[in-house]
Amino acid sequence: MNGRKKILIITSTFPRWDGDIEPYFVESFAKELSKKHKIDILSPHFKKSKIFEEKDYGRIFRFVYFFPFLERLSYNGGVLSNLKKNKFKYFLIILFVVMQFFWVFFLQIRCRYNVINAHWIIPQGLIAVLIKKIMPRKIKPKVLCTSHGGDLFSLKSRMLTQLKGYVLKNCDGITVVSEYMCKVVKEMVDIDDSKIFVGPMGVDLKNKFVFDRSIEKQNLIFVGRLVEKKGLVYLVKAIDILRNKYPNILLNVVGDGPLYGIISELISELDLKKNIKLLGAKKSDEVSKLLKQSKISITPSIVTKEGDQEGLGLVIIEALGCGCAVIVSDLPAIHDIIIDHRTGLFSKPGDPRSIADNIELLLTNDELMNSLAENGRKYVVDKFGWKNVGLNYFCILDKMN
Repeated sequence: MNGRKKILIITSTFPRWDGDIEPYFVESFAKELSKKHKIDILSPHFKKSKIFEEKDYGRIFRFVYFFPFLERLSYNGGVLSNLKKNKFKYFLIILFVVMQFFWVFFLQIRCRYNVINAHWIIPQGLIAVLIKKIMPRKIKPKVLCTSHGGDLFSLKSRMLTQLKGYVLKNCDGITVVSEYMCKVVKEMVDIDDSKIFVGPMGVDLKNKFVFDRSIEKQNLIFVGRLVEKKGLVYLVKAIDILRNKYPNILLNVVGDGPLYGIISELISELDLKKNIKLLGAKKSDEVSKLLKQSKISITPSIVTKEGDQEGLGLVIIEALGCGCAVIVSDLPAIHDIIIDHRTGLFSKPGDPRSIADNIELLLTNDELMNSLAENGRKYVVDKFGWKNVGLNYFCILDKMN
């Protein structure tokens, strides 16, 4: 497997057009891999997005799976979030899987990829494994499945758990984005240690998410999808605890999602409109600018009833890159980024008082706040910059037999 390879990346999340607010980490990943390998990407179509594009890092194919104005299964929060909002979208799953399978089959026959890199276990990982099973030996691809967290921690019905196990056992390689996820995979299926690797996605810590000393830092910030596992409700309640003592405290909330209405109502009920600003979803460059202007970034994630939780937390890395002191929930996967009282502070998940105490600790201790920000940036630059992430994946691809 050494040398230049032809790789097909299949995913359900990818920028639909230039400047899209959708997560861009798979695109950045493709750009890094393209420095050594030939890359194609297959992702879902969306109204007004191009079916085919050719970029300097590779070709992008977007498969149509229904009438364009009804292609609402992917994007705008992701598949799992969209299914919760509208049960009609369960009907789209069949069309989505069938059309993605057809396109992977067609592209493999035509282009003869050495590796199919499936992002998320279901459905992309399942599709890749099935394609591998039915292809003739001469054009049979290797399958590298990359799990980002939600697909591993949720989808816990008996059937889906068995499907995940089947996919993981039949991959040639598995990458997960944190050490904790590696442990979960090994508990789920009996697989050879040589097949599983920790391969986090990266952040542009060289050009975009950087510390700018010329910008005055102020205020607090939350960045993330407004979904249950992000725990924003508890951060809003923490601000309510602090606002009498700190009447000018200000939290900027960057993001959108299905809980936007609930969060907005809670802010109104607690009379916090002067203290919490809902800024909506922002482009990557705008997020970077807002983080550079912020003193403290808070990521109050929780484990949902369904078991969904953070797989790593790229937003935390982005904040550290911009020189923020960070407060995060004490969840297993986040330990790959945060060392308590060295690169950030841990709060108890789902505990507004714990979050409020940590915010007050930093607001009253500039020395600690600056130390956490400085140590945190040094830590993530060495570990999560795209150059190092790319080198790690080059090694993983070379090790796949």
